[in-house]
Amino acid sequence: MKSTLLIVLIFACPTLALAGTTYTVNVLTDVATGAGTSGSLRYCITTANATAGATAAAPHIIQFAAGGTGTITLGSNLPTFTTPIFIDGGTTVPAYTFWNPKVRLVGFSMLFNNAGGSDSHLKGLVFSNGTPHAIDINGVNNLLIEECFIGTDLAGAAGEGTANHGILVQLNTGMTVKNCIISGHGAHGILAISSANLTVIGCHIGVNKAGNAAIANGAFGILLLDASNNARIGGLAGGTTDSMNVISGNGQVAIGLQGTAKSNIRVIRNYIGVNKAGNAALGNQFGINDAGTVTTFLVKGNVVSASTAQGMYFLNTVGLVIKGNYLGVDATGMTSIPNGSNSLDLNGANGAIIGGSAAGEGNVSSGTGGPGQHG
Repeated sequence: MKSTLLIVLIFACPTLALAGTTYTVNVLTDVATGAGTSGSLRYCITTANATAGATAAAPHIIQFAAGGTGTITLGSNLPTFTTPIFIDGGTTVPAYTFWNPKVRLVGFSMLFNNAGGSDSHLKGLVFSNGTPHAIDINGVNNLLIEECFIGTDLAGAAGEGTANHGILVQLNTGMTVKNCIISGHGAHGILAISSANLTVIGCHIGVNKAGNAAIANGAFGILLLDASNNARIGGLAGGTTDSMNVISGNGQVAIGLQGTAKSNIRVIRNYIGVNKAGNAALGNQFGINDAGTVTTFLVKGNVVSASTAQGMYFLNTVGLVIKGNYLGVDATGMTSIPNGSNSLDLNGANGAIIGGSAAGEGNVSSGTGGPGQHG
């Protein structure tokens, strides 16, 4: 009796790793023209959207050759991203250095309104004279915007903002705005609506590249509206100047919080109302203003001076901690740069912790037009 031995060989088939494609912008035209992986910016975005393989870890990359640097005048909004894309106006651009951008987009907006475009990244771009906003984000998560000038010229010296907002972000989670200039807009520099885990670090908001003159946003530098929880504005305690924001020269409020309840807000190590050197006034109307919306609010290590009204105003804020701030003085604490009214106004913010016993936890308040603290 013969028996048949059936041997089944199982071959392991490795899963092919997905990877993004690199595209190169080599012309300044806004027409969607190109071939293969090279062409105009509009062509490269459109082609990247239609190409599979991009992931959060390995997005499509759009870089710029010498022929693609300069000013691109947009005839309409750029295509929204439907897949992760990194527009890199820095790494491979000839003669690019930090805060010395070479690619300027004039007119209209960059839209992010397709969830497929989550995990995208913009670097080293200048957004001038956009409409209605420079960057408009709705429902797209985990975006990184870095080393961009949003509302100025290529030099970061003159305002070329929108009539509305520099960055409008709605229903987003996990956006980081890093080392950007956001100035010259008719309304707010950044308006975040129900957007959690927002991080803003190393930015000039309402001022120029040098940090020594105002390019005002007409209303707020940053406005957190509704459930914009877990926001971090500025560096962590003990952070470096690289994570510090300069938020000055704005028509109304440097950092405002309004609308429905939000929690865990951290405003740490910012220069508010003064220049980058921390020794001269550029002003805001209010420095920090919470209209009764926040539970758990840490304000630490900031200079808040030169406001025409209050330096800091808190209405019914719960879990408020204010430590190590310089109010109405320069960054050394030795020279008066007064706020027009109270440096610190607590209106129903019961249980607030002001200062502390550890080194550096005390607040310095001086040189104000009204009482240093009112509550």
